[in-house]
Amino acid sequence: MTDPSSQTKVLVYGPAYLDIVMRVGLPLVAQGHSPIDKSVDGTLQHAPDLHQALELVDPSGKRLILTGLDGNRHPTGRLRLSHNLLDHPLLSMPAIEVTESLGGMGAGYAAALGGELVSALSDIRDQPRDRIEQALQMNRVRHCPILIHGQATDWTLIVSSGRHGDKLPVGLRGCHAALRAADMIQTGPWGLVVGASLHNALLAELLAHHADSLRVLAPAMRNCRDQLMPLGDLAGMADLISLNHHEWNELRPADRQAWLHSDAIICVTQGPKGAHLSWVDPAGNRLTHHEPLFTRTMPPVDTNRAGEAFAAFLLRELIQQGWSKRSGPVTQEGLQWAARVGSAAAGLTVNRPGFGFPSVSELVSVIKLGQIS
Repeated sequence: MTDPSSQTKVLVYGPAYLDIVMRVGLPLVAQGHSPIDKSVDGTLQHAPDLHQALELVDPSGKRLILTGLDGNRHPTGRLRLSHNLLDHPLLSMPAIEVTESLGGMGAGYAAALGGELVSALSDIRDQPRDRIEQALQMNRVRHCPILIHGQATDWTLIVSSGRHGDKLPVGLRGCHAALRAADMIQTGPWGLVVGASLHNALLAELLAHHADSLRVLAPAMRNCRDQLMPLGDLAGMADLISLNHHEWNELRPADRQAWLHSDAIICVTQGPKGAHLSWVDPAGNRLTHHEPLFTRTMPPVDTNRAGEAFAAFLLRELIQQGWSKRSGPVTQEGLQWAARVGSAAAGLTVNRPGFGFPSVSELVSVIKLGQIS
């Protein structure tokens, strides 16, 4: 359980966003329904009647209204969601806390793995860009920014119900959609390359350039819904793919089969149910393993970044065991122990109210104790 950057050079292609987190004290779904844990894109519209509120509207017309906001400091207005997601025809509740944090899977993997991050920023010095750069520096993330002309810096609204388990990220996108592989590629002896959350055609170009490195694919929901280049077309281009169960289920059956017929380790996180892993052993057999979460003596503070923590610390442990492009498949014992480390990391990460990941000493203590307290 060490920082892999001391042994393996890590490169991460993926977004760094400004996360604006609005926490609420009530669940977003009806009693008996599973918590919301899906991401969508959104478009924010000015609405004079909503100066102190933010109204989220999905295509079916269902609405979630967050009240008690300050239009001079917080996003307010009408936020139209790209996909149906809300559970109630109309649900209104106050935002009990609004915070800003570093976000984006690129930033998360780079921080957790000690890697160098390549991401997009606007060439305009807007507020999100300044906050992202400050946060990356504070979290000691080495950053190679690609400046995009004439586009606003991307940010994400995250509605979180804390202990109730809802996490609703809404992406407001600009500069990352304009990225080109030719402007991003970093040459060097990278032992591990992570491609996170960028559009599939771009990820395919980037991963193809690093065929001699261990390659990891960390898609978001938009990757799973991509019809121009389905995610199954990238099977064979990564040694590990990590996504949550909503994203895995969103894939076409043919895309899931393409990944199952590849040699990649498939990591599907399942929220409070833990994670399901599938991998090919040295004999060529595809095996499966379910890793439960550690038992807890307290509810989670913020479920954001749990999936990144699980996958990143799983990777750290596999690399410490000697997994590399030349080592071949991992063993069952090695994979199961790495999953245990990933579960501990995820459990500790959801105890944090802001961006950040646990230390090695925290992991050792939790694994020895067998629970998170």
